[in-house]
Amino acid sequence: MMSSKQLALLSIPVLLLFYCNPKTLLTGVTHTSDVDSVLFYQQNPVADPFLDELHSNHGNSARLTTLLLPPPPPPPPDYREIQGFRIQLFAGTDSISALSVQNKVNNDTDDPVYLIHEGGLFKIQVGDYPYRIDADNMKLLLNSKGYDGAWVAKRMIHVPSDSSFVDSNMVIPPPPPPVSEQQPKPEAVTNQITDSTTAQPVQTKFKIQIMVTADELKAQQLQLDLENKFSIDTYYEQAGNIYKVFIGRFQTRADAEVLLKNVRENGYPDAWLVY
Repeated sequence: MMSSKQLALLSIPVLLLFYCNPKTLLTGVTHTSDVDSVLFYQQNPVADPFLDELHSNHGNSARLTTLLLPPPPPPPPDYREIQGFRIQLFAGTDSISALSVQNKVNNDTDDPVYLIHEGGLFKIQVGDYPYRIDADNMKLLLNSKGYDGAWVAKRMIHVPSDSSFVDSNMVIPPPPPPVSEQQPKPEAVTNQITDSTTAQPVQTKFKIQIMVTADELKAQQLQLDLENKFSIDTYYEQAGNIYKVFIGRFQTRADAEVLLKNVRENGYPDAWLVY
């Protein structure tokens, strides 16, 4: 029998072999890779002032704050707003239909097309026209492209910031004709009344325009309707390829505005004063 001391001495070589190369002991393979040792190291702590303060001063409180920087202000718009006109093509509660109309109109015109949500309705409007005549011409063009329900709407419009458009509510007098054309031809005098005391023609200053159309028959029909409804002198004039329908001939603006209010309240809200 071997004593415990002898057994302990015999176990030392076995333990050394196990710790030096355990794979050889377990598998019997004597070939090893080039790596014959594993490097163990202790990671050095990295200083953190915030956490160190909490650990070293028990009972103290600390708070992290975040500084929120506001976004930069948006650039100023390159337009300004004035009272003008747009062509309205659609008004409804269905936003999908409004988007469909907007996409279609974008393909039919180069003028800006607006999708506006106001009063619970989605509206499609076209253009920014400081002057009514430009809006009327655009309306006729859209009518010819199949937009039968197009109509002129008065609202705030966008014009370039560096433009000098005047307010379209103002009555803008036409430019004076050339000197050679100062005397109108007898057949071209359509805006005169006769003073009963002198039997001389007196040039009128104000009249009310009801509509502009490219259809002369439509202008004639509207002229008859206005005469029957208001019993006031109604007429139309041709300007190029369009026809302008007017009612009334007035010397003073006050008299013209009385009729303008009556006309607007009785079925022609888009009528306007010209001279």
